[in-house]
Amino acid sequence: MAPAGADDNPLKAAALSARLKIAEQALGPFEAAHRELTAAWTAIDTKAQGATAIAGVFLGAAISILTKDPGALTARERQLVLGITVALAVSVILALFALIPRALPVVDYPESRFRKVRDLLKLDNDAEFLSMLVDPFADERNAWVAALASLQKRSATKARLLLWAHVTTTLAVLQAAILVGLMLVN
Repeated sequence: MAPAGADDNPLKAAALSARLKIAEQALGPFEAAHRELTAAWTAIDTKAQGATAIAGVFLGAAISILTKDPGALTARERQLVLGITVALAVSVILALFALIPRALPVVDYPESRFRKVRDLLKLDNDAEFLSMLVDPFADERNAWVAALASLQKRSATKARLLLWAHVTTTLAVLQAAILVGLMLVN
């Protein structure tokens, strides 16, 4: 869609096209950052799902050991199995918290950007074009900044929850190693 009068003046059309490309390129880094943060968000979710599954399987085994024949274990072994059970339960809970859906601000850029560009293309006056170019894209930039900050903050929260889920699973594994050592010695 060529601006009014662009057919009459190819230089004006080229200048207009160049200015629009510059404005679009200025927003490109925001879109790229959003894609990267979204990929990190997805990776955290995938890891949290795996952590939940792994810890859940071992949690079931630990509960089975505790409930099957608790008299077959010494008091120290029962304490270790209980510690393993608690650590795995905490791990599952933390990983599930990491998976809780969270609302994120969305930048409605394709439709709103199309409308802004369409309105800009209708302008004949270069001064008016330049004055309007700053305002519409500044609003979009501000929306991107808010959306990215929110996504980054919430991703960091999810990552911390997942980190602590892994720490508690590691504690369970260490306790399991101690338990196996004690059982081999007895």
